[in-house]
Amino acid sequence: MAAGDALACSCAAGQPISQRIDAADAAFVGRLLEVRGTSYVYDNDRTIKGELGERVVVTSPGSAAQCGLTRPPRDELVGLLLTRAGSGWASSLCAQTTAAELLSVDDDPPGQRIRLAIGVVILLAVLGYSLLRLRRRRQRELGVD
Repeated sequence: MAAGDALACSCAAGQPISQRIDAADAAFVGRLLEVRGTSYVYDNDRTIKGELGERVVVTSPGSAAQCGLTRPPRDELVGLLLTRAGSGWASSLCAQTTAAELLSVDDDPPGQRIRLAIGVVILLAVLGYSLLRLRRRRQRELGVD
């Protein structure tokens, strides 16, 4: 490690992840597929913010000393906060986080709307059945068939 490397990268600490996401243009959880120079190609497992495709190409400084992205262990999920860089995306070591931290603030987990719709349908079916039974009981009590 050269003397200049020790001074180069320092990230501001203490800002809650929700504020960091609000400040980012996009955020996702994914797996690093390959590195091409300063371009990192990720498989997007879950978009947290923004409009992202299945594959996300992110540019970053060339080394961790310059706040460049680090390479996680193979197949490990990571969280990335992104900023617009022309027509693409950029990120840095300071915008790299754990998948768990990003997923902890996800307001719309996969399948949430479907589960809600199924719950509403079940509730309506139970209410309809209960009203039908009450109506039949009252008709029997009144002697109307």
